[in-house]
Amino acid sequence: MHQQQRQKTMDWIKNVALIVVNPIMANNDSSLITNNDHDDDDNRYDYQIYLQHFERHEQISPDIAFDKLPRMNLSDDDFHCDWISSIDWIRRDSDVENVKFENVPIIHDKSTSHDDNHHQDVLLALRICALRCLFNELGILPNHCNFDDYDGLVDKCRDDWQTFRRLYTANNTTLRINYDELELYEWWNWLTPTSVGHSPRFDTMYYLVILSEPFQKTLFKRGHWISLDRISSLLLPPNDYYELNCLSKFHNINELQLYMRLEYPRIPIQRWIPFIEFYQDGCISYLPGDQFYPNHVPIIPVAPPHFNTTITMIQRRSSTSMNRIEHQSLKYQIVFSDTKMDDHYHIPRTKIRSKL
Repeated sequence: MHQQQRQKTMDWIKNVALIVVNPIMANNDSSLITNNDHDDDDNRYDYQIYLQHFERHEQISPDIAFDKLPRMNLSDDDFHCDWISSIDWIRRDSDVENVKFENVPIIHDKSTSHDDNHHQDVLLALRICALRCLFNELGILPNHCNFDDYDGLVDKCRDDWQTFRRLYTANNTTLRINYDELELYEWWNWLTPTSVGHSPRFDTMYYLVILSEPFQKTLFKRGHWISLDRISSLLLPPNDYYELNCLSKFHNINELQLYMRLEYPRIPIQRWIPFIEFYQDGCISYLPGDQFYPNHVPIIPVAPPHFNTTITMIQRRSSTSMNRIEHQSLKYQIVFSDTKMDDHYHIPRTKIRSKL
């Protein structure tokens, strides 16, 4: 385990980023969801993902339009003990969790809980936060193994997130969260790079949620559903783009569900912090598994990023193993090689075919 993975991230804002997988058609239903984002007959995927769209208008620079996955900061109320009475998680396995989250310090950080009314189960709190994020964006609540539409209560809950918790505690015989059946998964963990940029910095746990039925509605004008074969045309945060690129290996939900059921439990999640260097033609975010990723990336930067003014990013591609994001202005691409990457890449080397 890299040394920086043992370091705490007390000054990082803990949050979740949510990858919502929405089936295009219901089971045994040939009717497709239709809107402007997915009316392409050549769509290779039988699902879409949810993104937020933003436009930034600047006086001294060109306007920028960008998209990102929805996010939600972890809150004290996610740790409230009242949640425990509304949750079913009988098949939870501490031995599996110890292996899966060994390299994820955010899971083991108990500093977020405060008093006797708050539990210290960070994994449970992160999952509550992920469901708050889902409710905030789409107005749907997990109920047992399904999702129910409660969009009329979203504004009230946004004003006071304790209201979100009380929806469950006041109705915990009929409205329950069943983590044994919900398709909600921890996906990967990223730290904001310390070598560039400014605060705030984030310790972000990515979550994947697979909706059981097609869901067309969005609550915000900024929200939209889009097929993964279109993400290359969007401007996304690099780590969002990287994770969606991982997801894009699965062209249908059955394939993804089979992977999550058979392969996912055996793959430890890791925390990644990019290591950034600058070159003549741009910069590279090196990731674990890359030949040029150092053994130690300081959480507190001790020097500015390294500028290699004599070579280009293309010249750096002579590496024996690569796992990196190459940046040129607002454009970037993921460069990846299979060599020596088994311990660092969280998608299967070959497709898992469903026989369903």
